[in-house]
Amino acid sequence: MRCGKTGFLPEIRTQPFVLDEPTGPLPFIDPPEGYAAFTNDEVWNSETFSAPRDYLLGRGIDRHIMALAGIGACASGHFAGRIIIPVRDAQLRWVGFSSRAWVKGVTPTYKYPEGEWRGRVLYNGACLHQASHDPVLVVEGVMDTFPFWPDAVALLGKVSMMQWDLLLATQRPLVIVLDGDAWREAQAMTLRLRFEGLCAGWVKLPPKIDPDEVDRDWLLWNARCSLMEDV
Repeated sequence: MRCGKTGFLPEIRTQPFVLDEPTGPLPFIDPPEGYAAFTNDEVWNSETFSAPRDYLLGRGIDRHIMALAGIGACASGHFAGRIIIPVRDAQLRWVGFSSRAWVKGVTPTYKYPEGEWRGRVLYNGACLHQASHDPVLVVEGVMDTFPFWPDAVALLGKVSMMQWDLLLATQRPLVIVLDGDAWREAQAMTLRLRFEGLCAGWVKLPPKIDPDEVDRDWLLWNARCSLMEDV
């Protein structure tokens, strides 16, 4: 498995080379300038926020899930024109957020606040510690979690060493469901989780397909079946 670190080694070392990982608690942040939550009735009914609201509804994300996840949008500021999905700790304090443009063609599609926080947290990671025998789906992006809410966590990119520690701390079954082109990585992650003693499986999606683009019941059925199959 790759550790995700990149760069150049300035010299040949005779001592063991240790990659530094951030330590200490994650700092809390404030919502971005212009953030407005869809729990607010004025925001929900506002013409200004009708486009992001309709975009989310079109993706199958209803207002109840928006409220649970704290989803909102920005009409001004650095993240204007973007849906804001907070990444929160167990006490619902913001440690980061994902922002997604709701208009096609805007690049980059996703933007994040600066810092190394993404490799230190799992989106919706609190569900790993809920008492349940239902599997938790491990996906890449936050939008992929909502069809399976609340039983899904997002890596916010490639899995990091600190995220491995978070996954290994759960007692719940884990099913790796990465984007269709990353199935070998999903298979390798499952092997490692099983080696560590966890109940784990993976589901192979069609090429260029994300978890939120397939039939929900089909994916959940295959997720449960994968826990009983050989990798």
